[in-house]
Amino acid sequence: VIFYSTLIILACFPNAGKKKQKQYKKDIQKGVKRFKTWTRMAPVNNEQRLQILLAEEARIHHRYVQAEEFYEKALELSKKNCFLREEALANELAGKCYMEQGKKQLGAFYLTHAYMCYRRWGAKAKLDQLEQKYPELLLHRDTDVGYFSGEVSAFTGSETLFDISTAL
Repeated sequence: VIFYSTLIILACFPNAGKKKQKQYKKDIQKGVKRFKTWTRMAPVNNEQRLQILLAEEARIHHRYVQAEEFYEKALELSKKNCFLREEALANELAGKCYMEQGKKQLGAFYLTHAYMCYRRWGAKAKLDQLEQKYPELLLHRDTDVGYFSGEVSAFTGSETLFDISTAL
């Protein structure tokens, strides 16, 4: 509950007034502090979540390079420790971070990976949400083909990415 409530506060922070942001800042610090403690006690279960929180905290303060490093660490840990939900979420949030910076190709790359993770997880509502929000980035989702970096890339049922132009 602490993880998701802190993520919600982080998402609301940029649009809040100064007074509310002050309260949110305290709530975010409290959530991050708890996850730091839990990570020391059970790193495999908590470190990827902590990295996501740290990434989002850096993002809302426009520290994008730092945010990107935290997202990458979260992705690495999520894959290593088999946390598909966190892998999907880290990819989605990283994609949004890149889009926020105007880096559409990188954003599309991460959002495509998020889509694949949510699909493996069976999160139909999340797939629908991504399709509605980013239809131009997930053009061929029905045939398992997504566009990013100006090249066509595909993934198989095993979710392995490969570049079609490389194979040709």
